[in-house]
Amino acid sequence: MGTTKKRELLLIDPGSSDPSSSHPVGLPIVSLMMTEREKERLLRKKDSNGHSGHFAYLIKPEEAEALPIGELVYPSTGDVIQGSNHAGFGDISQFTEFSVPADIFRRFCEEGHADAALFPGSAGLNPNTCCIIRGDGEIALGIYRRAASRFLRVPNPYRVQGKHTPHDAPLAFAHYMLRDPYIRTVALSGPAGTGKSSMVLQAAFEQIIMGRFKRLLITKSTHQARGQINTGAVPGDSYKKFQDKRRAVHATLSRVREEFAHLLRPIKNDGQPKQAKKGAQTTQGPDFGIPVDILPLNDMRGDDNKYLFQFAEEAQNFIPENIYLFGTRAGLNSKVVLAGDVGQVDLPNCDGKTNGLADAIKTMAKIEGFGHVRLIECLRKGPAEDFVKAYKDRF
Repeated sequence: MGTTKKRELLLIDPGSSDPSSSHPVGLPIVSLMMTEREKERLLRKKDSNGHSGHFAYLIKPEEAEALPIGELVYPSTGDVIQGSNHAGFGDISQFTEFSVPADIFRRFCEEGHADAALFPGSAGLNPNTCCIIRGDGEIALGIYRRAASRFLRVPNPYRVQGKHTPHDAPLAFAHYMLRDPYIRTVALSGPAGTGKSSMVLQAAFEQIIMGRFKRLLITKSTHQARGQINTGAVPGDSYKKFQDKRRAVHATLSRVREEFAHLLRPIKNDGQPKQAKKGAQTTQGPDFGIPVDILPLNDMRGDDNKYLFQFAEEAQNFIPENIYLFGTRAGLNSKVVLAGDVGQVDLPNCDGKTNGLADAIKTMAKIEGFGHVRLIECLRKGPAEDFVKAYKDRF
């Protein structure tokens, strides 16, 4: 039996890397948190030459160590990312902070966990609270597991070439929660351009490839942008009626797919249209290399999904009843992710406090399997940065 202990690795396409270099160069770069069993399952995916098709790099504080193709060698228990100073952690003002003696801090970094009794005042925290641990002039990231009464170590942010690598504390927490099987529902909030959708879809691709989930289900509100005229009924089948809402999702899926191209195989399609539950035909969509459904919420009533990664994009444009409907579709071994910006609510009579996403964050806060991270830094370059900065206190 494989161990359940997870290690963090970078998988890098050999075609875009220099195997003689101690640092990754080029794309695609994919970060994975894997157990021994998941590692073995991934390595069984061979190409025609019998290779697994990627390099593996251990995540370390300053550099990544190159390993042979197809080899995922885990570090020993003590070989973990050590604490570091504030540099590179970004804005950490939103997180709960604890200061502990140097010996406790060092033990927490080395063992990857610590008893909550060593952190005074932690008993009142909600489950899966993101925390900053300070000790001896250094800081580390931790997440509070209330049921086990302990803090778990979250890998520090790191910077490598590639858009979706966690490079500040909020992104590192989000990266961890999206891959933690204990946290079954994740809410990501934050302004436009903070990487919410890209991070979620990257996590979905990784875990479907590893066999943890069987397919990806995405839904998005069909409501018009506030102040815009309703376009009315759209002719065509179910796929075409929702086509305009799929456009942005397709673009993000295509970008993320490029990072996983070396691990994906085309989905077989017999050219025949899919048959919908109620007899209406739906057109076969693009091949993203993994099973993907992009559906309006109306088509989900009555579903019981198992081994499914469910993603609600622009969740602030759902009402609380919609979020409840979406969440209750998720069955055995499924994961639910809600992402959105409470500053961009298009629903009439709703605002940043009464929309479905904000309501879910408040309602689910004390549930053991729920985690929330608020992202801050805009990752988009150009005018988008200026708009996010100028309007941050307005909505």
